Amino acid sequence: MMDRAKVISAYLRGFITMKECEQILGIEASFIQGMVQSHRSNNAVSVQQSANH
Repeated sequence: MMDRAKVISAYLRGFITMKECEQILGIEASFIQGMVQSHRSNNAVSVQQSANH
C-alpha cells in the first residue's frame, strides 16, 4: 500500500489524476477531496512554522 500523503502530493503536483488517486488509494473522490484539503492546511501550517524560526 502506498503512503497516502505521497499519493495526494503527486495529485497536487499534477503527476496523477483524481481517477488514479481513487484507484491507488481504493477510496472515492469525495474522501480524497477531504484528504487534499487536510494536506494543504497541514502544509500551510508547517510552512508558517518554518518561516517563524
